[in-house]
Amino acid sequence: MEQPLHRRNIILVAAFSVVLLCMVGVVLIALGQNATVHKEWERGTAYREKVLAAFSMREAVLERSYRLTFTSTLDDFFDRDEQYQLFKGIATKFLAARAVLDKWGMTDEERHALAHAEETIRLAHPLVEAAMARIVDGVPPAEMRQEIKDATAGQTVVIDKLNSFVAVIERTAKAEGISLQNEIGASQQRLLVLSLGAGILALLIGLWILRREVQIMREIRQHQQQLEQMSTTDVLTSLANRRHMDDVLQNEINRCKRYGECLSVILADMDHFKAVNDTFGHLVGDRVLKDLAGILQDSCRDVDIVGRWGGEEFLIVCPGTTLAGAAATAEKLRTAIEDHEFKGVGHKTASFGVGTARGMESVDSLVHQADQALYAAKDQGRNRVELGGEIPEEDRRLRA
Repeated sequence: MEQPLHRRNIILVAAFSVVLLCMVGVVLIALGQNATVHKEWERGTAYREKVLAAFSMREAVLERSYRLTFTSTLDDFFDRDEQYQLFKGIATKFLAARAVLDKWGMTDEERHALAHAEETIRLAHPLVEAAMARIVDGVPPAEMRQEIKDATAGQTVVIDKLNSFVAVIERTAKAEGISLQNEIGASQQRLLVLSLGAGILALLIGLWILRREVQIMREIRQHQQQLEQMSTTDVLTSLANRRHMDDVLQNEINRCKRYGECLSVILADMDHFKAVNDTFGHLVGDRVLKDLAGILQDSCRDVDIVGRWGGEEFLIVCPGTTLAGAAATAEKLRTAIEDHEFKGVGHKTASFGVGTARGMESVDSLVHQADQALYAAKDQGRNRVELGGEIPEEDRRLRA
């Protein structure tokens, strides 16, 4: 009896040891899998932050080009000096975005792509600075056409390099993500085998880990959806951003050419917005821009697309709308803004420029129409609506 009992004890101890080893294996795999999932979450966070930083750097470069071109159209020295101060402030935004990239770290390929972009920036920077300084000094734009063209061309190259840098970030993040996903899949298989071997307890642990993984993967997908939304949405106002509005304009112009439909755009700019920032601070200025975005969104039709074009400028795309119809919409918006009392600031006004496509316009020429009309509205006293381009006779009669 003693020998069979001893043998039974050995079998029992061995079986318990196997179960215990399986449980230990489950715990170790669970810890490793949690670490892998956490690494995937960190990768997603770093990817989102780095892409946003790259977008911010690109928007800073776009804004410099815009300030340079816009300043060249100004006759008043104080207006030019105001734009020059805004121009200088863009560097702070760029450096802040660059610091974010250093914070999250970069792969060798990303660092190499960024170095190419920064080298292009270093070469283009003196051209832009010199052109801006001469414009502020009052050199006539006619004498600086080539300088401005060279400066903006350099900025275009910089934007292309930054786009390449974003593509590198996306490519490396995707490759790393696939590797981590494969590692998660392999750990799931090992976990299943050990869970079956360890019995009910190991199975419960495995199910708990799988449930946790599903939850984390859901969060990862939500982060990815948020990133996609961020790439097309202005962070401050939650309207469409400049990049998305460019795509919307191109699609609507293509539709206009294909089907012969009307298309008009409205460019809105808050009057004396710099005074709001200088008097009440940038936090109040941001709140005013949010309120302004809400007024524009609420006052437009469902088919109209409202986006932030840059700074205090907003663009409204009006599909199927004539110049006269867009002018009426702009006047409605102007009145709504004029009647609104902004919290802590009081009543403010905005100026509007309206342009319309007649079948052959490009995105640039259509926006240029509205842009020129906006400049005219500013020159003629602000808080008004002006029409851009050649005004058709029927629209001229309606306007009269």
